[in-house]
Formats: sequence, C-alpha cells, structure tokens
Amino acid sequence: MHASWSDSGIELLSWREALVAALLAQTRDTVIFSHFVAINTTLGAAIGDDRIGLFSPDNCSVTVFEVMDGTLKLAEKGRESSVARIR
Repeated sequence: MHASWSDSGIELLSWREALVAALLAQTRDTVIFSHFVAINTTLGAAIGDDRIGLFSPDNCSVTVFEVMDGTLKLAEKGRESSVARIR
C-alpha cells in the first residue's frame, strides 16, 4: 500500500482508469459499497495523489465524492480507523 500508481503495472493502471471512468459516468446520486483499495483509489484520483494507500477507512465509514465538470472531487473523507493506519 506504500507504492504509487505510476510505479504499478499496466493491469493495475487499467483497473484504476476503469474504476474512475465508472464513477465519472454516474449521472445521479449513487451509493456504492466498497473496500479499502477502491476507496483509496477514488480518493487519490479526486485529490490528485498518486499513492495507492492514502488512509485506512474505518468499518462503515462514509466517504463522499462528487462529479463536477467531469472530474472527481472529495466532498467528505470518511472516519479513519484507529486500529490500522497507513504510515
């Protein structure tokens, strides 16, 4: 989780691009239940951070993103786990 997307292989970069494209394609308010890597991937895309692991979302925390002018924006970062944190 300490790596960056630019250092990952083409398969992971393709997965990241597909995830971001799927989120950008949403045309109405949408709730998506996901896990650590997908949330971190979306966060990185929204804030322009190339790291794969940015934070450790707590169980049942809610992170909110918005699509504005064709880009992802972070509206609210979810609660971080007090047990497992990325350093």
